[in-house]
Amino acid sequence: AASLSYGEVIADRYGTGITFKVLNSKLVEQYESSAFAMDIGVQGRFGADDRLKLGLSALNIGSNVRYSASDDPLPLMFRAGGSYLLDIGGKKNTTASLDLVRESGQDIKACIGLEYLIRNTVALRGGYKSGKIAGNLNFGVGFFLGDWNFEYAFSDEKDLGAVHSGSLGFKFGD
Repeated sequence: AASLSYGEVIADRYGTGITFKVLNSKLVEQYESSAFAMDIGVQGRFGADDRLKLGLSALNIGSNVRYSASDDPLPLMFRAGGSYLLDIGGKKNTTASLDLVRESGQDIKACIGLEYLIRNTVALRGGYKSGKIAGNLNFGVGFFLGDWNFEYAFSDEKDLGAVHSGSLGFKFGD
């Protein structure tokens, strides 16, 4: 899979973003398919010191995955969530979050998480997902250096076992 994202701040408290994705899939080394999709979202910051963030997103809006005789839609997903920057010992470096996720044809699931930021350069993360969204327990770390960031996550997928994922990012502009 490959993706390209763009985000924009609106009126200093709100933001919107879009991601375009190209997905490739191969089954049993003989069936291959590609699909195109996009994710869209909005987020707002609230409160006197912007410690509360609320957002909505829609994911996997796009084409079907087509194999030999089947035509399967991507799992359309809607998310609503929020986060709150906690003040622990006079330091605002811990964020608590809650997301509600609705995937097409499934019940609403809840995801909770914590992030602890060390000197604005390293983020330690942990979370729990109810139901079968992916894995129940997730752990991760993020590194920030100037406009660059590297993210790593580990998840205990119920069906696949241990899953490792990572990303490299670059921030353009302010």
